[in-house]
Amino acid sequence: MKSLIAIAILLAAALAHAERIPTPAEADRLLARAERELAAANNEANRRRPDLKDLLKEDTAEWRARVEKGCASDETGSLAGSAAALDYANTTACKADATTDRANLMRKTIGVKG
Repeated sequence: MKSLIAIAILLAAALAHAERIPTPAEADRLLARAERELAAANNEANRRRPDLKDLLKEDTAEWRARVEKGCASDETGSLAGSAAALDYANTTACKADATTDRANLMRKTIGVKG
């Protein structure tokens, strides 16, 4: 009898820790939350994304000034600045893509098509 009680307790504990399938209402709430998070992440990425044309114009103007002053040997520093600006923009866009991927994975997990 004690062994049956022990098995029942272990089974109840295992079931309590098992993941359960969300109800359709919960799935809708999870999907809505994921879509809100995705929209917020996209807005944040767009807000943080620098205007690359302006950055490159500033960088080019700085490089021209250095050349005119005879500091052409510092060309690589200017190019590194352009590369850093592009890298930052790509990283920010990548974060937005990762958020989109996470939302799509959540949709698949809860069984929502779209």
